[in-house]
Amino acid sequence: MTIKMFCPKWYYLGTVPTKNQKRIRSIFSDFISDDSNYLTPSGWQCNVLSTYSHDNNPNAPWDEFANEIEPCMIEFLKEMYPKKEPLMSPTEAWVNKYKKGGFQENHDHVISPNHEHFCNLSFIYFYQVNDSNFEFYNREYSEYIKSGLDDVFRVSVERFTSPQVKTGDVIIFPSTHEHRVTRNMSDDERITISMNFCVT
Repeated sequence: MTIKMFCPKWYYLGTVPTKNQKRIRSIFSDFISDDSNYLTPSGWQCNVLSTYSHDNNPNAPWDEFANEIEPCMIEFLKEMYPKKEPLMSPTEAWVNKYKKGGFQENHDHVISPNHEHFCNLSFIYFYQVNDSNFEFYNREYSEYIKSGLDDVFRVSVERFTSPQVKTGDVIIFPSTHEHRVTRNMSDDERITISMNFCVT
């Protein structure tokens, strides 16, 4: 084959062990079920309910959660073949809840290096999933389509990439990756727990 791809984007997909998933539900169920812990953050162009920027967010059991996801973090680091011993410092963590009709617009997690919450790696734990999709967005897609090459060549160029996730799965990806969540058409809530890290 002579057609080569370059500058690949990547993400890690793993599953938290079942016993750890059960402990996460045990420690988080009260906090997650309390709708008074949520708001729609200012500036977000969506209707997702989130603990992000809520005064109650620091009260969530973040330290215990970090302990339960450690097997995935260890596996992630092993598969990334680090050039040096990485230091992963969590900068932010929050819960998102998508009721029926809930969605989230295209966005990334990029924060200025001078900001106290600067991050370069993002993490999502799928606490409860349904038929709505998490999707990565290809920023270069529109320019490629406008160039006309897609009308000529059968090289697969995707606008959205939707990892096939289930409850208990984890996705880790560079914070620069733009992504979104499609509208929840189910009566069941979709719930995720997100974290940002600064990795050096």
